[in-house]
Amino acid sequence: MHFEFYDTLSVVSHLEHQLKDVSVVEVQQFSYLSCLLWIYQGEGAAAWGYRYITNEYGAPFSTEIKTQFENLVGMGYLAMTTTGYYRTTAVGGAALSTLRQLSQYAKREVCIRTAVQCIRFIPYGEVKLAVQQEPTLRSARTVHQRALLLDDEGAAFTLLYEQFEMLRRVTGSEYDSLLVPAMAWLGATRQHPIG
Repeated sequence: MHFEFYDTLSVVSHLEHQLKDVSVVEVQQFSYLSCLLWIYQGEGAAAWGYRYITNEYGAPFSTEIKTQFENLVGMGYLAMTTTGYYRTTAVGGAALSTLRQLSQYAKREVCIRTAVQCIRFIPYGEVKLAVQQEPTLRSARTVHQRALLLDDEGAAFTLLYEQFEMLRRVTGSEYDSLLVPAMAWLGATRQHPIG
């Protein structure tokens, strides 16, 4: 199974507990935040398994997430609600429960769960705005073109790494959870955009 299959299903499952119904745009946003947390943990962006570009609105977009979202609907793992949004089905929930037992997804699950937990403490709109201030995303919007995000070669990616290194120094390693550094980064980024 591809990582984007798992990630899409897991993000929807976590988000529906917070938002009830979920859109593909929300899945894109929180899978991207999950990838940022993956990088914060010291993993390379390429190791995430798929990439993001900016869409026409300057938001993070993964073709793989979009494709898997559509596949999950077609397979009956996600279903559209009367509001036009989506939820996991019983079949999708059972599949996710099985996948969550596999060790290959454990570290991803921590990132996904943490990304979504942030909206328990910060309103969704503010999380979205904070993510929009992430350096590679800001840089791509500045030039008004679609661009590969989290590109290891770019100056904006270097700035992101510097932000994360500063955050590690400030929060230390005393926290077993990613939630504290995630909340600190989102709070700082939304109030004081850097880059």
